Parts: sequence; structure tokens; C-alpha cells
Amino acid sequence: GSSQTGETPGARYSLTLRWNVLVGEEANSMLVLAHQMRGGAKRILVPWFPRLEPIGTHRGAPTVNASGTGGNVLALNNCVIGDTFKRGDMWELETGQTVCIAEDATAYASSCILRVAVPIRTIPPNGSVVSWDSPRLLMMSSNARNKIPAMSGNQLKNVELNFVEVFG
Repeated sequence: GSSQTGETPGARYSLTLRWNVLVGEEANSMLVLAHQMRGGAKRILVPWFPRLEPIGTHRGAPTVNASGTGGNVLALNNCVIGDTFKRGDMWELETGQTVCIAEDATAYASSCILRVAVPIRTIPPNGSVVSWDSPRLLMMSSNARNKIPAMSGNQLKNVELNFVEVFG
């Protein structure tokens, strides 16, 4: 397959998972995952591991205001006055893109304008819910280095899987 983007080349999240030794059920699970990825034919949703909960005080179900969203701006409705949105928080959009909040913001009335670090690739539908708790990244195998590891008894040794964010 291929993808096209108007952004700077390489503007995707990437992930490398490495293990020196996996034994028993952990080894079996990793072997199944390697087979399922099929060199990029399959996708995987990966939690944003560094922070599963936001720094800001906002909790609830904000929705996208599509008419105000685009470029590096994410416009939200259904906020609570005084809710804070903090730089570094990660949010998952219905379109599959995960965005990082670039500047602190506070909700005014029931809406809020957020600046995001990477331009929004596809504007989400108006009223779609934004996931702020446990955001995930849609990823695929990134290159041919993801070879299916060989079992040695009940062990897998020197396992490395590489992934890149999917969009398009």
C-alpha cells in the first residue's frame, strides 16, 4: 500500500517494542501478534503508554465543533466552564488520529479552542466524541525488519517489532 500526506515527511508516531527473552505464554502471545501483523497488512490499536490520563482537569464527553476545527486547531463543545486542558495531553479523534495539545487552555462557556501540535489530517464529523482517557494510536508494521521470531523451546529471544502510525 501507500499513503499520501501534505505534512512534513516522517510526521507519524513510531513505536519499537523489544524483549531480550519471552517465555511460555508471553512468547506464544508475541508469536501470534507477529503473525497477525502480516508485514503491515493488519492494524493494531496501541495505548498511549506515557500517560493514560490527562494532566488537565477536564473530564466528560467533549464533542468536535467541525466548523471551528482545522489546521492546528481543535474546537470543542460540551465542555464545563473552567475545565483545563494542559500542554502534553493526548486526545484521540474519531478519524483515528491522536493529537497532542500544544498550549494550555481553559474552557469558556461550554466550548473551548485547543491548539494541537500536529495539524489535523481529516476534520472529524461535527458532534463526534473526543477520547481523552486512554487515547490510542492506530499502527501497522513499519518495515520488513518485523520478521516472525523463531521459538527456541518455550522461549523467544531478541524480539523486536516496529510500528508506525496509520493515517490516510
